[in-house]
Amino acid sequence: DCFASFNMSFRGIDPMASLKDLEKQLDAQQDRLSQSQSRSSQSPSHRAEPVQVRSAAISVPLNPVKTTVGFGAGSSTKQHLSSSLGPSRSREASVSSSHSPGSQASAVVAAASAVDAAAEKAARAAKHQQKQYAKKPKLSKAERRALQEKQRAEKGAGTGEAKGKGKGKSGVSRSSSTKAKSSKGKTADNTAAKAAEATDSKQLSFFAHLKQITANPNLTQPLPFASTVEVHPSVIRLGLKISQGLVTGSTSRCVQMLLAFKDLISDYHTPSGEDLPRDLNQTNLKRAIGFLAEARPLCASMGNAIKALKHYITHELDPSQPEAQAKEGLHQFIDRFIDEKIMLAQAAIAENARDKIKNGDVILVLGSSSLLLHVLKHAKSQGIEFSVVVVDTRPRLAGRTTARSLAEAGIPCSYIAIAAISYIMRDVTKVFLSADAMLSNGYFLGSLGSSMIAMMAHSLSVPVLLCCETYKFSDRVQTDVFVYNELRDPEELVVLPNGSQGQLQGWQETPNLKVLNLVHDVTPSNLVDIVVTEIGMLPCTSVPVVLRVRDEQGL
Repeated sequence: DCFASFNMSFRGIDPMASLKDLEKQLDAQQDRLSQSQSRSSQSPSHRAEPVQVRSAAISVPLNPVKTTVGFGAGSSTKQHLSSSLGPSRSREASVSSSHSPGSQASAVVAAASAVDAAAEKAARAAKHQQKQYAKKPKLSKAERRALQEKQRAEKGAGTGEAKGKGKGKSGVSRSSSTKAKSSKGKTADNTAAKAAEATDSKQLSFFAHLKQITANPNLTQPLPFASTVEVHPSVIRLGLKISQGLVTGSTSRCVQMLLAFKDLISDYHTPSGEDLPRDLNQTNLKRAIGFLAEARPLCASMGNAIKALKHYITHELDPSQPEAQAKEGLHQFIDRFIDEKIMLAQAAIAENARDKIKNGDVILVLGSSSLLLHVLKHAKSQGIEFSVVVVDTRPRLAGRTTARSLAEAGIPCSYIAIAAISYIMRDVTKVFLSADAMLSNGYFLGSLGSSMIAMMAHSLSVPVLLCCETYKFSDRVQTDVFVYNELRDPEELVVLPNGSQGQLQGWQETPNLKVLNLVHDVTPSNLVDIVVTEIGMLPCTSVPVVLRVRDEQGL
């Protein structure tokens, strides 16, 4: 009935009129309504109760298009008409109405606003559907990497320019001494960076993760962990000898290291407020070990000896005993380790290997090994007649020392290069090799060329015997030479025996030329027939068993 009265009363009002015109019409209707109410109130016969006008709040939201009418009680109120025509546009009309005229005008305006809103929404939807979003082209992995590198380069160039501007602004306030120090530091950093870049550019990518060892005349300069003043002179002397190649071989390096530690312990004095085991283990020994590792990476035998010494200091050395007594106990432990694990072990291995050497045998050895020298001389002293073929490799040519020692001991020997083993292997009856480390997977780490000799012997069914002390057994697993190895100074390969560099002179400045000087070789277990140790003859697969028993018994 309400909406019917709206249509009947406001049939003459144009709903499409502007808002201002509509407000004027509504104001006129309101005036007429007020006048009629005042006339009716003056007549006593027609006195009536005041008309309760309800306010209608009509809102037209954008989505969905809907008109909501809310009624509330009031005597004479304004009707708020809000129509949402867009995301950020709204129209509000305040209209004072009575029971029928004002409400009808508001309904008309709301209907017009709803129509406009619906039309605008439809236009936006059509425009959104017609809009085409450009999809990014799919890039390959190489193209994405190139794009990332380009973005990083642009970002780095922008950061460098910003830093340069910042330095230029802040450099005005710097003193001359600060500028001199910074320039010296930059020069040193640039020199070191250029040297590292030159070394890396000449290093093969397969061994880029390994440290390139070069002749370091400045080894005694302050090291990152401590200055050389805090390292014992015996340790410094040993480090220089190892760096210059005067002390080689895993056994010799291990023995010399333990003797240097004895000198360190003899001159050690416990600081006040400290106990000997803690301070000696965490301070003095740590610096000495770091200095030796800087000279050359520690071999497995040195690592096991250090582990045994630290275990004794931590678990068996009594902190409450006098310092002189503690030092004496450490000296005895080091002497016992050298005697039992190295000297007596070599004697036991020589005795066990003697049974495998027969009269008339032709034995092939590689390079220089103090253990193999002891084995061959012991067999000769037992009256066994045999001959030896010494195979040598560059650049150290350590086999010359072995050939001279064997000849002086009365053992017939031949000296050849490793390139000739395919010709001489047919006359060989047994191959004796030594190991720098026995790995837990049965492989062994030996001198460069060990794997080649073992493969050649295996192809010709020549027995391969490996002599190794158990203190060189390692829990490390390795199947190739890439994971762990040593890279000696490339200049050792460049320099000829007469001291000249020959055709490779200036190789560092020659593009596309790299020199690799590997130290170790990894030989699989299937190429070794038996391992001769001080505890007997074992297969290569027994290494984990020996390690477990040694750990359980604390040997």
